[in-house]
Amino acid sequence: MDATKYLLMVLDGLKEVNLEAILIGNAAAMQGAPITTIDLDFYCRDTKTSDAKLRKLADRFGAQLTQPFPALSSLYRMKLPEHGLHIDFLAVMSGVRSLVSPRFTSVILF
Repeated sequence: MDATKYLLMVLDGLKEVNLEAILIGNAAAMQGAPITTIDLDFYCRDTKTSDAKLRKLADRFGAQLTQPFPALSSLYRMKLPEHGLHIDFLAVMSGVRSLVSPRFTSVILF
């Protein structure tokens, strides 16, 4: 599966709501290799402002936004059933000690 069109759609949405995020997970690591699922994972800051922007993004896509494990993590999951897509937004990544001040960029190479 080629997730490029979905990634571009999500990036347009992130830009529109002004939410800084870093693509992580398989879509970031595979760099063009085929993947079996259409899911995207992003790191974003855990702030009230980010939460509000995530809600705006979900509204823009007509998506369902949930926090499946609120007591255990700051993961937010956005489901876009019409596209068969789900997007996870994480503020903490296992195995990463600190992302106190990550540098965000909007440069994407295809």
